[in-house]
Amino acid sequence: MDIKQYISDVVSNKEIEKWKPRDRILITSQTGTGKSQWAKDNLKDYAVKINKKILLLSNRTILKKQNINELGLDNPTIELKNYQSLESSIIHGNNSLFKNYYYIVFDECHYLINDSNFNRNTDLLLDKFKNPDNDKIFIFITATPESILNYHNSFEYKYNIARNYSYIDNVYFYSKSNTIENVINSISNNDQILYFGNAIECYDFHNIFKEKSKFICSDNNVGFSKRSNKVAITEIENMGIFSSQMLFTTKVLDNGVNLISPNLKHIFIDMIDPIDVIQCLGRKRIVANEKINLYIKDYHRGELLYQIKKIQDTLSYAQELKEMGITDFQKKYSRQPIDNIIHNDYTLNIAKLFYLKYCLAVFLKMFNDDKIGYKRYMLNYLNIPVDNIKLAENYYESITLIDILNRYANKKMFKNEIESFKIDFFDSLFNPQRRRNVRTRGYNSINSILQEDELPYNIISIKENESENRNKHYWWLYKIEEQ
Repeated sequence: MDIKQYISDVVSNKEIEKWKPRDRILITSQTGTGKSQWAKDNLKDYAVKINKKILLLSNRTILKKQNINELGLDNPTIELKNYQSLESSIIHGNNSLFKNYYYIVFDECHYLINDSNFNRNTDLLLDKFKNPDNDKIFIFITATPESILNYHNSFEYKYNIARNYSYIDNVYFYSKSNTIENVINSISNNDQILYFGNAIECYDFHNIFKEKSKFICSDNNVGFSKRSNKVAITEIENMGIFSSQMLFTTKVLDNGVNLISPNLKHIFIDMIDPIDVIQCLGRKRIVANEKINLYIKDYHRGELLYQIKKIQDTLSYAQELKEMGITDFQKKYSRQPIDNIIHNDYTLNIAKLFYLKYCLAVFLKMFNDDKIGYKRYMLNYLNIPVDNIKLAENYYESITLIDILNRYANKKMFKNEIESFKIDFFDSLFNPQRRRNVRTRGYNSINSILQEDELPYNIISIKENESENRNKHYWWLYKIEEQ
């Protein structure tokens, strides 16, 4: 069995001693390898030794509160702030953000690029990648450096641990929302479920499973923040757990936050950007030999093409601004709404520019692959053989049907039993097209479905020759290999 390696094994005090002011340090390894903990333990202890202070930046309020619970509000060595507070300070004219610190730790630093899609201020700190302060050491930490490296790849020191996702028992891809409901209904009540998606979908699923679930989202979500469960957020902040069987959450929980629960065994992710998928997956902290099942929304070529066209349209604004200059561009678009890739002062949002370029390259690679482009990309990232592709619709429909078929097999089914069997059988089909006209469907239709799904069962109609049902026909369901 592989022995798990942590960043503290790689970035020792001897390495820290090498760093000089103005150095930029990049630390990358998958979630759960102790990157943030290294800053709160090893770097902190070294900073105390040399009488220096650390500024630890986080990108999510929940993550910051988890750090506060661990380190306290008035830690003499480490000060905790959110990126957003620094952005606000810059907007209000304060450019002396790092005056009292020697180590500046950009935890979850991919935020500066990736969150530009909905936060137009992330680019305010981007310059530190290329032009760090002369008397500071800048440390950039992330499990998903792809978009950052697309923007800037020159660092004085880089540290990395190879990815290991062997804790994933199965990866299933699903195409339709109704699949999730069917899959969840087949999961044991003893297993916890974590679902990531947009606020509308999360809240809808929460309402379907209201007695067993909680819903959370960002306080900045105007439409849904009042419906977000504050108790669930407090549990996560203080204990790293959620007490309900299911938690439906938006990206408010996608970065840095630790969830420690042996019962959390199923994670659903509906995010098209692979970085978001990996970040969401990493919220579960694996202990000992724990295993999880991962369910990823599949994006087919039509959906990828839509995203590609949308990105290309947005990038065309950036190209026009570059070619026309601010004055002519302003004249052309002065009365038209423009994507936030262009700021209100008609300058370019560099963070979003590079984020969209990263997305475009990834989506084109998926699109130009073949029909399994998205699935192949994700499996390659997780170091899982493509031959292991599993479709949730097929797998969970099959295991549900097998259970039903075993219940009715080798029993005489007359009229009432036939109706009960048909209800159970057709209700278990994931594809609504196959559930049409249930009342008029005969055993031949069911046999066709069994053959399509390669289930080794068959139904025949037999005439009863004895008992009170004499001369009546019944269905006989049997497993083919038993005949």
